[in-house]
Order: sequence, then C-alpha cells, then structure tokens
Amino acid sequence: MATTTTDVLNQAGYLTSFGEAGELYIGGPQVARGYLQRAAFTAERFVPHPYSSEPGARMYRTGDRVRYQSDGNLEFLGRLDHQVKVRGFRIELGEIEVALRQQSEIQEAVVVVQEDEEGEKQLVAFVIPTATSALDLAILRADLKRHLPDYMVPGAFVVLAAFPLTPNNKIDQQALPAPTTDDRIQGQTYVAPRTPLEEILVTIWQDILKLVPIGIHENFFELGGHSLLATQLIGRLNQQVQIDLPLRTMFDWPILADQASAIEEFLLQEMTHLTDSKLDQGMATKSLITIPH
Repeated sequence: MATTTTDVLNQAGYLTSFGEAGELYIGGPQVARGYLQRAAFTAERFVPHPYSSEPGARMYRTGDRVRYQSDGNLEFLGRLDHQVKVRGFRIELGEIEVALRQQSEIQEAVVVVQEDEEGEKQLVAFVIPTATSALDLAILRADLKRHLPDYMVPGAFVVLAAFPLTPNNKIDQQALPAPTTDDRIQGQTYVAPRTPLEEILVTIWQDILKLVPIGIHENFFELGGHSLLATQLIGRLNQQVQIDLPLRTMFDWPILADQASAIEEFLLQEMTHLTDSKLDQGMATKSLITIPH
C-alpha cells in the first residue's frame, strides 16, 4: 500500500544503513491502535513513530530481523524471538539458516541449540542437500566462516533426507537427532600423531572434546571447542607437561600439529634460559623428546 511505511531500526531506535540488520517496523494509517484487552502486549508492539510528522502516529514492531539490500529490497534474517545465547554470544538462528540456504548444495536448513555430553550448549545445523551426492562439510564450514563470525558457525552438521514434521506440518525440532561423532569431525583427513607431544595433545583433546579419533590437522574450535573447554585443556596440558602456557595458545594455534610445534618452540626457549649448572645439553635434549605422560 502506498501509505505504508517500512523502517528498519537498530536496538537504539535509529534507522539502519544498507546491509545493517535491525528490526522491521511498519507504519501508516492502516496500523491498528493495539490488541483488544491486552494493554501490556499493545505497549510492547505498538510504539510511537519517531519519524512521522502526524501527531500520535504509531508503528508496529514486527519482531522480524531484516536488512535492506542495495536494490532496496528487504532480506528476512529470522525472528528476534528466535535469538539464543550460546557461550555469552547472542545469536540469531535464522541468520545462520539464511547463510546455509544460500549454498547451492543445500535445499533446506534448520539450526537448533542442543546440549553436548557435558551439558554445554552447541549450535547444530540440520541440512537437506540438493543432490544425492555427499556434501563436503569441511568446505561448507569454511564458506560459512567467510560470512559469519566464528561463534555463529555450527559445531556439528547433520545431513538428513527430510525433516521430521509435527501434525501441523511444522519442523519437529524435538524429533531432530543428536549429532554423532561423525557429524562433528568433518575436518581434515585423519593423520595420526608423530611425536610424543602430539600423542599427549591428541589424548587430552579427545578427552576434553569427547571425540575419537582426532588427527593432528584438526582445528579445536571446528570440533566444537570453545573458550571454557580451551581453559580446561590448557590447565590439563600445563599440569601434564609441567609448563605454563597462556590460554591464548589455543586461539593462536587452534590446529593440533601447529600447537605441538609452538609448544616445542616454547620448551626450547625455556631451556635456553636454564643455566648450565642446572641442565646440560644432553638433559635438555632428553627432556624435549620424552615429555612425561
């Protein structure tokens, strides 16, 4: 309708720019005054129109998260009431679903929050591929990381032929299966540990992440790791190897083989600061090769 106005506002109530996500507000003379006998809900949804010249003009908060595209069209990103909080981050599940559906290999997608074995919340993506050929989930994950922040990339991807439905023909999220180990390990081809230190890291990673097997080219965060688990891992590693690595080690070197190389370098640097009276060269070499299990 010509008299209808559509505005996209951010959380502070200001108009967004092109490409910036916000909530869709609808204004115009056709907007109702509110809900019958629901004063609280009316006050929440029908709000004063800050950009109208008409006295008493109001607009309706739709609860839809959208953004204006460069051509002037609105792109729907999901519902604001579908926001979740995972590890301290507010996440719009619909935005992840939109990013998944934009992949040519995916016909449909739904993202939910499930708890892992330790009771930690994780994002799980359920996808229906467009073809019968298997999806390369490692490539899919890498592409998502180009469009979404790391904390919005699901920790597991489950490929289904169809979604379970309720009697009302809606997706039955309660009937969606829990991801298996194979759904979470979708990274590099498995390569076994080559050194005593890599063996230690693999053992700790597998215990912390509850995944077996883990190869040396896997990425901690792509396997479902997060800051809380990283803290546990560093604590275990420092105790077992008897060193004092900072937490940022997990973020600087999230790939196991790179992490092992960085720790080896750290150990070498530590040894160079020891005086000859405390440790001769032969003992240093032995300590580096036979890190205690």
